[in-house]
Amino acid sequence: NGSATSLSGNNWAVGDYYQFQTSTYGFSSVYVSVDQTGSNTGPRDFQLSYSLDGTNFTNVGSVYALSNTNAWSNTVYKPEHTRSFDLSSISGIAGQPMVYFRVTNSSTVSIVNAIVGTGGTSRVDNFSVSGTLCPAEVCNDGIDNNCNGQIDEGCPTISLTGGTADFCPSFSGSLTFTSTNFTQPYNVVAYLTTANSTSYSAANIIGTANGVTGSSGSISVTLPAGTTGASNYALILVGTETVTNITATNNNLNTNVNAICAVYGCMDNTACNYNPLVNVSNGSCTYATAWYLNADGDGYAASSTMACANPGAGYSAIVLPTTDCNDNNAAINPGAIENLCNGIDDNCNSLVDEGSVSGCFDPNANNYNAAVTCPNNATCTYNNFTAGNIVVTRFGTGAAALSSAGTAFFLEEYNTSGLVGTITVPASGANKLVVAGSSTSEGFLSRSSDFSKLSIPGYDATLGLANVATAANIARSVGTLGIGYNSFNKITSTLTTGSNLRSVASDGNNYWGGNASGGISYLGTGTSTAVSSTVSNTRVVGIQNGSLYFSTGSGTTGIYKVGSGLPTTSGQVSNIVINTGVAPASPYGFQFNSAETICYIADSR
Repeated sequence: NGSATSLSGNNWAVGDYYQFQTSTYGFSSVYVSVDQTGSNTGPRDFQLSYSLDGTNFTNVGSVYALSNTNAWSNTVYKPEHTRSFDLSSISGIAGQPMVYFRVTNSSTVSIVNAIVGTGGTSRVDNFSVSGTLCPAEVCNDGIDNNCNGQIDEGCPTISLTGGTADFCPSFSGSLTFTSTNFTQPYNVVAYLTTANSTSYSAANIIGTANGVTGSSGSISVTLPAGTTGASNYALILVGTETVTNITATNNNLNTNVNAICAVYGCMDNTACNYNPLVNVSNGSCTYATAWYLNADGDGYAASSTMACANPGAGYSAIVLPTTDCNDNNAAINPGAIENLCNGIDDNCNSLVDEGSVSGCFDPNANNYNAAVTCPNNATCTYNNFTAGNIVVTRFGTGAAALSSAGTAFFLEEYNTSGLVGTITVPASGANKLVVAGSSTSEGFLSRSSDFSKLSIPGYDATLGLANVATAANIARSVGTLGIGYNSFNKITSTLTTGSNLRSVASDGNNYWGGNASGGISYLGTGTSTAVSSTVSNTRVVGIQNGSLYFSTGSGTTGIYKVGSGLPTTSGQVSNIVINTGVAPASPYGFQFNSAETICYIADSR
């Protein structure tokens, strides 16, 4: 009907319909119009109805009849085919999100007053819903001004969020609030008035907050003098935009004011933070915790205690085993390895030096025990040298061929029946003394002139040191041994150069050495020095009747006397006293009688 297309249908029966739907948001006074016609055998009678849910429909007006005397044109509008309906009196369909309309066949009568035929058609076009445009929403009037089914939507709101459980007659504090839709800074006023009342005046003001921006804030309030405890009041918040004066109100009509003021905190008298003034528990109680004393920081505690705060130095809240037996020494704890021989329970198992063997570990002792791990040489028992026996030196253990390297050696005591005892000269530690193993002219023993000790020549060097006799910076040393097997001692000189130290002699306090080169040396206990170099290659040095002698197989072979007495300074002249002749003469040890009229000489020829 004046349009390019229309809708047509056939096979009509009573109750068949065309349905249309649309939103009426923003409109009031709804009007509907529709263009209808049909063929001669199409239905004549129709009824308009509406629905808000698409299921339950309400008829509008009465049944109306169609005509087709003036045929439709897609270019010329024919007004006689238009049916209009004024629905402005039906307020329920204005401002709805969706309204459904039907035009329904209500009879079997055809347009030409015959019976509707199967092929009869009915056409519809230009279905239109119109209305009066609603105005903009007006805030705070309680009316759906814009016909959208909502009242005061989009208007500012304000809501109390801070609790009033602490209200009491003398309350003074802060309340929090949230807001929506304020587009300008706004002021908030709090009123306290009669319960269930929405009326307020300036006399009811209990707090203000000005120039609030954003969607949340707080307001400080103070309840006025005369406020009655154990009573209800109305607490009203009013927010007003500073430019538009648009307001938002939040009514809290039954706000209780307590009889007494609340004091929040911990009410448990077993708690660390118990407060006897508290009358409202807020779940804040804290309780004593375990503190572990680990003063030495080794990861094991000596003890633990329950306390509200750290008891002091060394305590930690870290859970630790309370098994430390000495909290003053980090090396002593259950995780430590037992340190044998220290007399301490290092690993806190109530045992001291478990697995150790204590006893005598001196190989020169009668009760030497090679299995000892904790030496206690105070338990050692020793033999003494026996008068009439002899003592000799033995180089090496016999396990390997001898060389010029530093070699362990031994003293062996013999009687007429054989070996009586063996003394191991220390080859390590502070008293170490070694010899050049393959030397045939070292290791000559001598008895001191005061008969107090044996003197033993050697080197303060480590076992296995190559060419020990000529190695650099190796001190010439003297081992001494008294009457007992356990009386070994060492005198270390400051002389560190030369060749083989072959022999030593002593008056009991001082020591002289015979060297393969360098002559006779004073080795101490005073300042060491070369005493005489008259003969460089010497063999056995000895003290006879208060004078110092030596033997030599070099140059004029024989026995020489050094200076006079027992010299300890350098530059002494040595003179031959017994010329043993040329080779094969080979003197070593010697002994004068007290008158020095007879001398016994050991000769290796």
